[in-house]
Amino acid sequence: MEQADRPPRRNLSVIQHERDYWVAHNFPHDRIEDSFMGMVEEMGELAHHLLKSRQGIRGGDVDHEAEIRDACADLVIFTMGIASHKGFDLGRVVDETWDQVKRRDWVQYPVNGVDR
Repeated sequence: MEQADRPPRRNLSVIQHERDYWVAHNFPHDRIEDSFMGMVEEMGELAHHLLKSRQGIRGGDVDHEAEIRDACADLVIFTMGIASHKGFDLGRVVDETWDQVKRRDWVQYPVNGVDR
């Protein structure tokens, strides 16, 4: 697909809103536990493919790489579910948290990343 043919990328906030609409339609009785259990399931899949890729078994690198990418994306989507159930915008929280984390310098300040 040509670059010009691709739709513009959406930010996490937009995707979370779209996800909420999709979940309300497809799973009207969705609960926060469903998102959490989905995250646990995806963590297991991610662990499986990372391990098997490192060991060089059960599929070629391409198969494992695709599954690793999919598990990472699914983890974010399930995390959006928890954020929605708790009433916050994951995109905004990630932005705020990253603004704090990126200021830490663990090389210069190995005790707390900030001033020690």
